[in-house]
Amino acid sequence: AVVASAAGEVADKTKTDRTLVEQGRLVIYFQGQESGFEKYSFYKLGSGKYLMETESELALPRGAGNAIFRYRTSETMDDNYNPLLYNDTFYVNERESYIHVTFQDGRATDNALMGGQTLSRTAKVSPQFRVLEEAVYSLYGVLYKKYKLNKAEKQTLPVYIPKIAAEVTAKVNYNGETMLQTALGEVKLLRYFVDLGGFQGVTMDVNEKGQLMRLNIPRQDIELVRDLAYDMKQGVATQVEK
Repeated sequence: AVVASAAGEVADKTKTDRTLVEQGRLVIYFQGQESGFEKYSFYKLGSGKYLMETESELALPRGAGNAIFRYRTSETMDDNYNPLLYNDTFYVNERESYIHVTFQDGRATDNALMGGQTLSRTAKVSPQFRVLEEAVYSLYGVLYKKYKLNKAEKQTLPVYIPKIAAEVTAKVNYNGETMLQTALGEVKLLRYFVDLGGFQGVTMDVNEKGQLMRLNIPRQDIELVRDLAYDMKQGVATQVEK
């Protein structure tokens, strides 16, 4: 009871001792049809660390899996966006799985429940790495922040994938500027192509404030587009850390 009470006090303190830096909502399109969403909130903690929380839901139609996926994640990172703790609880047709990872001294240590099996794994991670997961799309926004990609033509980055408990190499190429037509007018975007370990390619568009605006993932037949109506409703102009 004492341990539970102390944990509750820490959780409550984390909720109050944080400042919202950025939030947003992405609409998920599968094969051109609106099929779900992902929301994220990015905070700066009083300790100088960062916290990002996400919530998502994706419903695939018959003939494409006929499944409903739900994700809830949180990640605590240091002031240079290096991961410290990553928690991922996800459901496939309401069957629960989870992954909890601690990063320390160049190693990732997890406990997980996937496919009905309990796992405990350890893997090496490089200095200055980032976390990416195939169905947690807001993590690409932190990838941009971490490496300050800007207009660098080519970068090779170490990326840890929690589901497979392994680090892979992500190759990022700057593909120039593009324009997005919105109800508020044209928005100029910087476009990048991310080759994730050779098994998944992602085209990523960010605006001049560094906010994730669009993702296209051909292998999954998925595209995500930032919900500007949600930004306006939340009064998100959007807050961006100076």
